[in-house]
Amino acid sequence: MSAQSDKIIALALQRVRPAEIAHQLYIDPANVHQCISSARKRGIEIPHFIKSRRDPANEPEPLAQQVVVPVRLFSMLATAAAAKGKTPSEMAAKLIENGLLGEFTHQ
Repeated sequence: MSAQSDKIIALALQRVRPAEIAHQLYIDPANVHQCISSARKRGIEIPHFIKSRRDPANEPEPLAQQVVVPVRLFSMLATAAAAKGKTPSEMAAKLIENGLLGEFTHQ
């Protein structure tokens, strides 16, 4: 077994869900499932995880998505944000929000 397999099994034995294990170890969730399945076949008693039945309507909004902008624009954004005591992300969110809300109110 590899060090990564050992980590996966150790986390699974602590009842950490496979998706979270994949997230923590920066690996494909399919690899986590395969490792857990192989470990079970070798006799390691890893508990089975019950899939949660979440209502998508009640899911929290994702904390972040990425938008790619040219370096020149990011530099301008960072400068403007610093002048207002904000992060570039805060400034970008505010600019986009204002732009979209302004667009809908002027139609």
